[in-house]
Amino acid sequence: MPPPCALPLEFPEEGAIPSSKLREFNTKLNSHALILQTPGGGSPVSTGESYPGSSKEGSIELKSLIELARDLMQMGAPGEEPGYRFLHGMRTAHLADELARREGLRDHIRTDALFLAGLFHDVGKCTASSESDHAEAGADRVRFLLRGKLEPEGIDVVQRAIRWHNKREHYPDDLPVEGLLLQDADLLDHFGATEIWLISYRVAARGGGAKDFLADYREAASWRRYALRSLHYPESRKEIRARMRVGAHFHRQLARETMCIEGELICESIPGNAFWTERP
Repeated sequence: MPPPCALPLEFPEEGAIPSSKLREFNTKLNSHALILQTPGGGSPVSTGESYPGSSKEGSIELKSLIELARDLMQMGAPGEEPGYRFLHGMRTAHLADELARREGLRDHIRTDALFLAGLFHDVGKCTASSESDHAEAGADRVRFLLRGKLEPEGIDVVQRAIRWHNKREHYPDDLPVEGLLLQDADLLDHFGATEIWLISYRVAARGGGAKDFLADYREAASWRRYALRSLHYPESRKEIRARMRVGAHFHRQLARETMCIEGELICESIPGNAFWTERP
């Protein structure tokens, strides 16, 4: 019998998942099976402690889960920087916690479950096929990842938050607040300087240039409208508007400096001082 805090060695069979992909995922998971045992038979994360935070984030339990997330989510898709899913999960976890603080909700929710839901919300992308729902796959898998690290009630909160994190227009009325916070935090991380970086990386990966960046940015206008109408909290809407201003300013400045309007070079029809940022 494995120790109660050890991870299972295999996930349930899922026919839609390519066997090679599932084997790679399970190999990475198995390499952490001993690391994730609570040292000295310690107890799971206490729900009464602030999480994350300087004291809790330094705990062995969270550190081991972060390392597990880092290893499992190194597998990326074309056009994504190496480790993007892990980095996005970490940012989303911290954004969700900060949103809860700004909305005055931290004393009324499971902050431990919220942080872990943010960290692992895209773990299903590591094994889900392109036709399947990565949120459903992630919710099923996180139960195994957290077994022995969080009590069943906390795991249930994490599972439900992950299961519904990408269904912003159709979710159950009894979705925990942690689920709503995760939905907003996930969206926020796609905007601002992060959005500039994501588009730039994708464009560079396919050999594009400034003109292609400007075109891709404009084509994402409907995505921005969707994000604005999908947010639940006032603080989220304030933050996303601030982030969108960053992206819009960068777009305008790049268009100015590269002489591109609507994707077309117009070198011959713009006076030289149009490229100068500082105004007299």
